[in-house]
Formats: sequence, structure tokens, C-alpha cells
Amino acid sequence: MKQQLEQAYKEVEGDLLKDLRQLISFESVSAYGSQLDECASFLKELLRGFGFSVEVVKNKANRPVVLAERIPRGNGGATLLLYNHYDVQPPEPLEEWSSNPFELVERGDRLFGRGVADDKGDIISRLYAVEILDKITSGEAGLGIKWIIEGEEEVGSPSLDAFVAEHLDKIRADACLWEAGDLTEQGIPNFYLGVKGMLYVEISRRTADYDKHSMYAPIIPNAAWELIQLLSRLRDRRGRVRIPGFYKR
Repeated sequence: MKQQLEQAYKEVEGDLLKDLRQLISFESVSAYGSQLDECASFLKELLRGFGFSVEVVKNKANRPVVLAERIPRGNGGATLLLYNHYDVQPPEPLEEWSSNPFELVERGDRLFGRGVADDKGDIISRLYAVEILDKITSGEAGLGIKWIIEGEEEVGSPSLDAFVAEHLDKIRADACLWEAGDLTEQGIPNFYLGVKGMLYVEISRRTADYDKHSMYAPIIPNAAWELIQLLSRLRDRRGRVRIPGFYKR
């Protein structure tokens, strides 16, 4: 199997790099709202070329979701849901780059470009992995693929909950997989059992009606110091959150 995989990869390596180069060229920065529609449209056509049925789902944030599905040619079986995102972080500061961030560059045995590691490289590598496995097994693997590729992960995925709730039937699967493709120092792929989300909280504290002279510091509480003391109590020395009920579902 290993030799088959290596040979199959050699056969598609040129096309893989071509598709990755084109995907990297889109300046799909979700924080700026730039080229998201164009990038989603490119992915739609690319996935269709690999036998997926694809729709681009719009949302109020104008950061569309690419929803794809490929039904196995074999007898059928389990369905695997994949997750990725095509948006990237802003490339600034540009002076820190040795090349155009939206141009795929090969230096030595490494590829450079905004999104190569997070997350456009993963999209292309997954796509060709599915194709290679399908080719090696002559389409008899019987694994159905559903794929969510969103365009706002880098800004916290504010529309994803609503998308999932609205498309539950379309994304229903036996298992869901997301991996970053990174390796340990020994070259062993990492497989994560879960990832953390984000929680935004805004806290304000007022101890006076207007600014006071620093001479009053000994007798008037300082709001900044009170907030510092509050923050210091949120976690213990081991990093566990101390808020009552925080870990309860």
C-alpha cells in the first residue's frame, strides 16, 4: 500500500501544486472581506472537477460556506464529514515576508505562502488524498465524503452555528475529521481529540465619576488594579479556570 500511495502521489504532484498555487493566490482575508466570493467560487469548480456536488451557501456576513458531497461508487457505507476553511489571516507586516504572501514559493523542501499551513494547504492535500485512495481502491472503499469549507474561521466563525443548525440534514455523517497535518519531532502525524473554542467577555469597572489626581491613589480605589486582581483570580497556577460551573455542560 505504501508503494502504491507514493507512486500515486508522484503522478498527481504537479497538479496538486498547480491547484495549491492558484488557491494561495486569492487574498481571502476574512478580517478585510477580500476575495472571499472569488475563492469560494474557485473551490466550487475545483471540487466539481473531482466528482463532488457543490453549493456555495451565502450568509449575512458575506463570507460564504462551500458545502460539498461525493457519494461513493462502491456499495456504500460510512460517511465522513470534513471541515476546513479557506480564509486566512492578514499578511501584515509585509516587510517581514521574503516573498509575496499570496504567491506560492518553494525554497528547499518547503512551500511558503499565506495559507499553506493554515488552511489552504490542508484543503488541497485532503482533496488529492481522497482522489488517490479512491484510485487505489478502484472506487470500492465505499466511503462517502461531505465537506464544509467556511470563510470566517480566522474571525471566530460567527455564522457557523447558524449554518450548522440550518443544514443539519445535509451535513449529517457517521464521523467528522479535522486535522492540521502537522508532525511531531519524530515525523509522526498528530491527531487531535478535540480543540478549544473562544469566549469573549467585556468587563468594565468604575470607581470614580471622573479622573482623579494620582495623589488620591491611597484613598480612592483604582479601577485598573481592581481589574488586574479580578483577572488574577480567573485561573489557578495550573491553568484551570476557577469560575464556578465553567466546566459543566
